[in-house]
Formats: sequence, C-alpha cells, structure tokens
Amino acid sequence: MPAAGLDPSWMLAVNQAVAQGLSFGDQVIFTFGPYASVYTQQYHPATDAMMLGASMSLALSYWLALVLVMSGARWPWTVAFVVISLAVTYSRDAIFFVEALVAALATYTIVSSSRESRSPGVSRLVCVALLLAPLGLLPLVKGSTLVLCGTLAALCVLLSLAEKRIAIAVTCALSPVASMLVFWVAAGQPVAALPPYITNMAEMAGGYAQAMALEGNVREIALYVVASAALLGTVLAQSALTKASRLFLFCAFGMFLFVAFKAGFVRHDAHAFAAANSVLLAAMILPFSVRTTAAVLPAVLVAVLSWADIHTHHAPASMAKVIDTLASVYSATRTGLRHGVHRRDWLRPQFDAALRRLNEEAAFPVLPGTTDIYSFNQSSLIASGNTWAPRPVLQSYAAYTPPLAEANRRHLSADQAPRNIIFRVEPVGTRLPSLEDGPSWPVLLSRYRPVRFDRDFLFLERREVDGNDDGGNSSQRSRRRFGESITMPPSAGGPILAHVAIRPSLRDRIGSFLFKPGQLKIRLRLRNGQRREYQLIAGMAAAGFVVSPLVENTREFGMLYGRQELLESKQVDSLEIRPADGPDGPLSNGEYTITFSRLNDRRPLDLSSVLGIDIFDPQLADIEPLAAEPCRGSIDVINGAAPAAVKISAAALLRLDGWAVVSIDPPVLPDAVYVVVTDSLGKRRYVKTRLSRRPDVAAFFHTAGLENAGFTVAALLAGLNGKYSLGLAVQHSSRLSICPQFNIVANIGP
Repeated sequence: MPAAGLDPSWMLAVNQAVAQGLSFGDQVIFTFGPYASVYTQQYHPATDAMMLGASMSLALSYWLALVLVMSGARWPWTVAFVVISLAVTYSRDAIFFVEALVAALATYTIVSSSRESRSPGVSRLVCVALLLAPLGLLPLVKGSTLVLCGTLAALCVLLSLAEKRIAIAVTCALSPVASMLVFWVAAGQPVAALPPYITNMAEMAGGYAQAMALEGNVREIALYVVASAALLGTVLAQSALTKASRLFLFCAFGMFLFVAFKAGFVRHDAHAFAAANSVLLAAMILPFSVRTTAAVLPAVLVAVLSWADIHTHHAPASMAKVIDTLASVYSATRTGLRHGVHRRDWLRPQFDAALRRLNEEAAFPVLPGTTDIYSFNQSSLIASGNTWAPRPVLQSYAAYTPPLAEANRRHLSADQAPRNIIFRVEPVGTRLPSLEDGPSWPVLLSRYRPVRFDRDFLFLERREVDGNDDGGNSSQRSRRRFGESITMPPSAGGPILAHVAIRPSLRDRIGSFLFKPGQLKIRLRLRNGQRREYQLIAGMAAAGFVVSPLVENTREFGMLYGRQELLESKQVDSLEIRPADGPDGPLSNGEYTITFSRLNDRRPLDLSSVLGIDIFDPQLADIEPLAAEPCRGSIDVINGAAPAAVKISAAALLRLDGWAVVSIDPPVLPDAVYVVVTDSLGKRRYVKTRLSRRPDVAAFFHTAGLENAGFTVAALLAGLNGKYSLGLAVQHSSRLSICPQFNIVANIGP
C-alpha cells in the first residue's frame, strides 16, 4: 500500500502516472516503466489488472521455459533449483534476471534439438515466441533489464543463424519487439513514445553508476567474481558441446552474471542480495545445460559458498529469519487468493485508508491549479487531493545527467509548468544540496514566488515574467586540476552558478563500464571560516548548480528570493574538487573546466514572515529564569554543522535544531523551548523555537510520546556583535528553567 518516504513515493508516483494517462519516455522519465507495479507489488486501482496480467504472463513463460530446460535432467538438480527459487523469490531483481536467462536457455534447447530436422515446425516457432515474450515485457517493468534482454535476444538470433534455423532466428528477433509493443499499447501508452522511452532508459542507465555508487565490502566482490569465473570456466571446458553452443552459453551466462554484478555492487548495500542470489540461481541452472555432474559440482559449490558469505554479511542467517522471509513472501499470496476470489476490489478500501493517513500526516492544503513537489514525497502530494503535474524525472536525485536535468528545467519553463511547487531541500546521502535539479533553481527563482513556509516545505506560486530571465551572465571559465584551490568571483550581486565539465580518461570510461567510476568530493571554504565537504556528482555538476551562497536547507533556499544578506556567512570564498579516494586514486591527475556565472539581479521580496525567521522576544528580555535545572535534550545542528561544536561563528542568522524534554520516563514535553543568547554582561535574550518532529528520539528511548520533542529555530541576530554564549531554556507549568549543560561560545557579527 502507499506509504511515505523516498522509495514508496516513486512507487506510487509511477502508478499514478499510469492512472493519469501520462506518457512514459517524454512526460515521465524514470528507471521504471508503466508496469513497475510488477516489481514493486504496490497496489493501485488503476494498475492492479495490469500488474496481475503482466505477472501471469511472466509466470507462464517462465514455467514453459523451465519445463523445456529441465527436460531430461537428473531429479536432484530439479529439486535443488525449485527449493532455491522458492527461497529467493523476495529478490525481484534476481528473479527477473533469471527469467530472461532461462528463456534464452530454453530457446537454445529448441534450436539444439531441431538440428536434424529440415523445418522447425509451427509448434516450435510458437514456443520460441512465447519463451522470448518476457524479453519485451521486462524492460517495461524495469528499464535496467533492457541491456540483458536485448543481448540475450540477439544471442538467440545469432545461434539460430549459426545453426541455419532462419525461421527461428526471425521469431527470436520479432517476439520481444512484438511483446513490447503489445504490452506498451495495453498500458495506454502511445506508440510514438516508445523510442524515447528506450533512449531515456539508456540515459538513466548510463548515469546511474556515477550518481548512485556506494562503496562496500571488497571481499564480497572478489567472492562473486571467483564464483562467476568458476561457472563460466565450466562452460568453456565442455568439449562435448559444439563451439557455437559453448560460445552461446558462455555469452548468455556471462551477460547474466555481468548485469547482476552491476546491479549488486555499484550501489553496494542491500543491493548485494541481487548479485548473491543471481550467482546462486545461475549455479542451480547450469546443470540443466551441462549435464555432467562431476563437471559442474565444483563450480556449484563455489557459488553456494560465495552466496552464503555475501548473504550472511548483510543479513545474518538463522532458521527463524529464513522462515519469516518465506512467510512474508507467500502469506501475501495466500491472503490475495482467499479474498480476491470473492471480491475483486477488496484492496481498494485499504488503498483509500492509506491515502487518508498520508494526507493527515502531511496536511498539505489543496492548492488551485496543478502542483508538483521537490525533491520527492510524491506520496504525500498525491494523497492530499492536489492535481499532480510532475516534471519528467519524477524525483530530483535521479536527474543525474545534463539531458535529464535539462528535461526538468524545460518543463518548468514551458507553458505546462505547474502553478504550484511544494519545495524542500533534501539531498540524497552526502551530495551537495544544490546539485539536485540544479538547473531548475534559476527557473524557480525567476518564475515562482514564495507564499508559505510550513514544516520545512516552501510553497511556491508561479508568477508572470517578461522574457527569459532564468539564466546567468558574466561567465568566467578556467581549466583546473583536481585538488587545486579555486578562488570564487566577488560575491556582490546574485547567487553564483557553476558548471563543472569533467572529461574522463579512457581508463575511467572502461572502469565505469565494467564496474563504477571514481567518486568526487567538493570542499568549500565559507566566509565565516567554516569548511564543508560534499559528494560531487559529475553529471549533475556539468548541468550547473548554485555554488555560492551555500544553501543547505529549505529556509536558506527561500532567502535567495529576498533575504540574501542573511546568507552572508554562507558565501563561498574558495572551493576545491578532488577525488574521493585521495591523491593516489585513478582521478588524481585529472583535469576539468569550471565556468562561473552570476544569476541576474531581481527585485528582492520581503519574506521574513513567509520564511518564519525568528526574532528575540522583547517581553522576555528582562525576565530572569526561576531555576537552573539540568534538562534532557541536545543541540544537534548549528547552522548546518553536525555535530554541534562548542565554539561557533555566526553572522546575520542562527539556525539550531535539536530536542528537549522535561522528563523521559514518564514522557513530559515542555510548553516552550527558548534559545538563550547571553552577552558578556550577563544580559539574556530569548528566541522562542518552533516544534519539529523527532520520531528518532522516541525510537531511541523506546518511549511513545517523545515524537514531538524536537525544536528548530532560525534566529535573526541583527544588532549583535561580539562574543556571546548560547544555551537553552525550557518552560513548563509557568516555570522557566535554564539548562546549564548548554554553554556554546559564539562569535556573532559580520
């Protein structure tokens, strides 16, 4: 059912795009296609029939392929494969990959068995067409399967031609194409949108490794490579097979293992399950193509050991966990069969209830006209009842190449741009925040105006503009080397944009294709002396982004519309781009071109009330606290830096985030939390904070009732200059108490 969060949001968004009749390939560009629900299994009334129909088609083709591949095999291998398959059904990537492989192996079986006959027969051609139909459907579920499916289909064509089975070769070529067209049209998609769907999937796949790479355990990679080499070596060692057969099997298994390797280890976290389960399934399938047990057993044992090591590293194995995993997979099937037989729409009430819960949590108002949300949280927007008008790349973190980012920018500049934008700065991982949809920021600043700031969401409304005022001017370009410090242009005027063009070497290109490219970092030195370091995504950096002032949260983004003086301390004096793996890495001697330009000046807007900038409470200026009592709490973040330091420097604005309670057991929340600024003479100034949600506090203490223990404040420091101390005070039952454990030294001033 729909839920909040990054992944649940794109799951619902893709289903909703189908429901709204949006065209995939131009109006929607994402890693998943119109049949994404086959992979996600997320229910939507508009895609339920599509999901069940496509899933049944895949299941029947898979069953037919297995029957052909297993024909004549020894029963222990069949039992072993069935047991393993049932155990790893939760791994959708591995199951989809192996379906494509088994379809190709079944076609190989038909081609091999028809060598002696002059005609393949109509029944065999129909069988081949049914076997390879999934190679056209799977890319409409998940775009990354396109390479595997296309390669396997091509191998089947080449094998058939090598065996002079022309009719089978033609069938192998046409079946995936026909299947893709049929399912595409059945999803309500225009035929003209299919070519851009394929090209944009290639664009998404090409930029994925650089943008989404995550380092992991090298031992797992080595084990996977050893197991893959053992399987492929076993194929090549089969002298009883013809050269064409050995080459086909080697290429088919090799492509399968390569795609699974990339799926599991480019983003090396729980994705490793896909690689581990794939190599295990490949080992269980190999005996059906190589019928000599003595030849395949060593490779199978190596694959099993590799799978076990990788699997237990991410999820320590126990019988209870295995049983729970299997129960979670098959209990849903049992429940669906029990209820679905009697009532077709039995899931709709649960779907509506899930949307109501999401709407209550987000509490977005229903806005006039169309609305989009940045950078994700589509679930909350769709559940709110607003008319959703998405940009092509649905979520900002996925616009990780210049063409993808440009598609989103053009959408905002066009007539069909949404009337409203609900905006939040929320980068993925440790990325520089302004990278995500970076080229769209100038358009947002010129064509929209803030009207509301609520719970860290900035509500923007489209405004009429004369001409095209989205870009920058006064470009300054230079060629630099990694690790070199670059002095920024003068900060007077509007925000500074940067375009970073990195030309990878041949070795980098090969490494990116075979595995993943080297990662980059950007280090910024701010005017207040602080330093920040973020991940730099090459494709996003090439598309362009706001580099100065440094914007780290939604309120700071809002200040770009009219309170840029409050960001004076966030102006960047210099920057440095360097390889993440240090001076000895593959990118250490690389060069790049960086271009600076400044956004056109605009008439500033008075946004103090909209942005929720907090001022000192004059009524508390002369009040002395009744007590100095220890209180439970923490100041977690000061001006974007975490953990909070004991000495800080601040200019016009002070941003604090943390939590405070009167008591944890029982849970007692204060009536109000104040930030206290004390000068050298002991005079105190109080700024009342705002409530923020902190479910992590409740989870840490295992105590319900602490979810609203958080506070946030953006204090305007106008008129202060010198050394001060920062602390907290809590008010409860008309009692104002200073928390003595907080005493942060702050140098405040320009």
